[in-house]
Amino acid sequence: MSESPPEQPHDHWLDHAAALIALPIAEAHRPGVIHYLNIATRMAELVFGLALDTKAQPAPVFRPASPVAEPGAGPDAPGIDASGGSDA
Repeated sequence: MSESPPEQPHDHWLDHAAALIALPIAEAHRPGVIHYLNIATRMAELVFGLALDTKAQPAPVFRPASPVAEPGAGPDAPGIDASGGSDA
């Protein structure tokens, strides 16, 4: 009689989450998905494990720069050149 491998912590979660959104997960892909979930869990533990100072301020909102140079910025401003390549 063969024994089944020990159950991983994310097995049940994966089964329920996939069923909830009707996402089929091939049996061959389960180990990779569970491996990623374990990595994501460890990353979350690192973030949640950081002690924040009570006076810590949130980071400013990221606003990406336009890929095209602003009008009047001059010919040396980084942006997209006429050929479509980046000159930055």
